[in-house]
Parts: sequence; C-alpha cells; structure tokens
Amino acid sequence: MACTFSPNLYLKAQDGHNCDASLWINEQGHISAEPLEMFLWEIRVQVMQNQVTIAMGNRVGTEGDVAFAGQSVVVDPYVNAASEADDQEQLIIADIDLTQTAAARKQRPFLGLRRPEWYV
Repeated sequence: MACTFSPNLYLKAQDGHNCDASLWINEQGHISAEPLEMFLWEIRVQVMQNQVTIAMGNRVGTEGDVAFAGQSVVVDPYVNAASEADDQEQLIIADIDLTQTAAARKQRPFLGLRRPEWYV
C-alpha cells in the first residue's frame, strides 16, 4: 500500500518504491468549480497506467470561498469503480481483491517499460 496527496500519482511512483503496491490511497482536494468528469478520468488514467487499485477520498463542504466536490471513489486495476460517493459526507465501503493487481499487470505490462534511471 502506498499513500499520496497528489493527483499526479505517477510522480510518487517514479522512485520505484510504490510500484509494487496493490493499493494506493489518495487524498484529494477536488473542488466543485472543476469539471467532475475530468477529475474522475484523472483517477482512472492513473489506475490504468499503474494497474493498481486506488482509493481516493475527497473533502466535502466549504472552506472560505472554496466548495469541495466530494465524489470519493475506489477504482480497481481494471478501471471499474468498486464504490462511489456523492457530494455529501459519507462512508463508502468497497470489497477489493488485491490479487487483481498482479493479474492486471500481467495483462498490461506497462510498468516494465518504465526507465526510472531517466527520472530526474
């Protein structure tokens, strides 16, 4: 398991330490003024590229002039949403099979194409 506070999860995995994780937990700060569909695709693309389950928790409510969107989601390595929240504070629960990570990585061996020695 790896934890990150970044929509750019691949930046956290470039050091190679998180690439073997089967589950990434990502805290997010997506706001209501941003397009929801783009935000959800951002998570799904990272799942596809890394063949990993991502559990993304987002804030709800307002802080000053900022309205947070909620929409927390758990996405499995096959890019299926295992559980989704709406824009209200709530607990979402998802049954995830961490063995899917190895199977997904075998079907789509993208991680083996990385060149971490080139990352600066």
